[in-house]
Amino acid sequence: MRTMSLYESLESTGEVSLSSLFNGPGSIVGESKLDLESLAHVLVRGGWPETIRQEPDLALLAGRDYIKVLADSDLRDYTGVRRDGRKVLALLRSLARNTAQQVPLSTIQKDMANSGASISVDSVASYINALSDMYVVEDLLAWNPSLRSKVAVRTSPTRHFTDPSLAAAALGISPSDLCNDLETYGLLFESLAVRDLRIYTSLIGGHCISLP
Repeated sequence: MRTMSLYESLESTGEVSLSSLFNGPGSIVGESKLDLESLAHVLVRGGWPETIRQEPDLALLAGRDYIKVLADSDLRDYTGVRRDGRKVLALLRSLARNTAQQVPLSTIQKDMANSGASISVDSVASYINALSDMYVVEDLLAWNPSLRSKVAVRTSPTRHFTDPSLAAAALGISPSDLCNDLETYGLLFESLAVRDLRIYTSLIGGHCISLP
């Protein structure tokens, strides 16, 4: 089960239908009611059902609490394999820094090493697989133009958390931090768009891919 889309949290007007785009609409018209600051809050809060009803400041703590629990115990307990909490946290932070980007495992491994977490590339893959199984991260696979094409093989997947709030939580950033760093803001917004597109495409029998 995914977190709530903007339409489900009543923060999207729902004026544009994804299915109608494939049926040749005459025009596409829609207007978001969220300004820059409001959308930054949504990105950091996420689409967790419980946080939608909470006071803004309290809602922002949910993602940070979840990241802490993941690093402290959940990832180890879920897989049955003992994991180093420091490495889990370093991995989450590296993935957050590389959100919505095509980054190979070797780059993540070097990023973690620069943070003081020595780890092999194979272990990075193992940790990411565990996070994927727990539905914390969900990479956007590269588009393969044909069955025999080598393009997808040579292209790293685009890294995404299942909800952009987890990336924000791993980096410890607030809505105001995002508004002061529009590059990071844009990357988290891309993750938000991918999250919602995954929800909407699943309803019409489709799936999301990343163009090379």
